[in-house]
Amino acid sequence: SLPYASAKSGILGMTRGLSEAYSPRRGFHGITCNAIAPGFVHTELTKKVFEDRDRAQILADKTLIGRNSIPEDLVGPAIFLCSQASGYVTGQTLTVDGGFGSLGCP
Repeated sequence: SLPYASAKSGILGMTRGLSEAYSPRRGFHGITCNAIAPGFVHTELTKKVFEDRDRAQILADKTLIGRNSIPEDLVGPAIFLCSQASGYVTGQTLTVDGGFGSLGCP
């Protein structure tokens, strides 16, 4: 949908812009700005979709992993981005979608 695509594009651009705004070029040190782009996650907000088992299965089948995401799937990537292991990563969006995008799905 147009609102979803607009919001997603805005987050991607904001992530890049904030990484530059809080960079050593601007007098800041040790700050990185990144984002996580999750796939379809089973949460309270998506509960109605998951109540429709056929629809939820169609979404799961569009991933390489073969299932929809749960919030715990995002913990590792978040820890990585909060750790020194990602100290040279900034302005990036880490896609955690079970391979949904790799299959050409939007």
